[in-house]
Amino acid sequence: MVPLSRFTILRRTSDRYPARLFVCPKTATVQATTGDFVWRLTANDYSDLDAKLEALENVAAGHQYFPLPGTPSELMVSVGEYSDHWWQHYA
Repeated sequence: MVPLSRFTILRRTSDRYPARLFVCPKTATVQATTGDFVWRLTANDYSDLDAKLEALENVAAGHQYFPLPGTPSELMVSVGEYSDHWWQHYA
């Protein structure tokens, strides 16, 4: 079994409502705990993810949405849309 720490990606989450998201290959066997999201990707999924994230690299502000299959949650990756003040007071 592969430890989830090997699949960690950078993210910013709420201090009051922390979440952990791990990205791993679709076939990886991982052990998650309550509150963890494990995002299992095929090679095609990874290619789509990479293209959407690359589109955010050269913009002042923008976002992309990603489904997290097997959960009622959806991931939003945002660039330049939320200030430190927003994170401190509303997240």
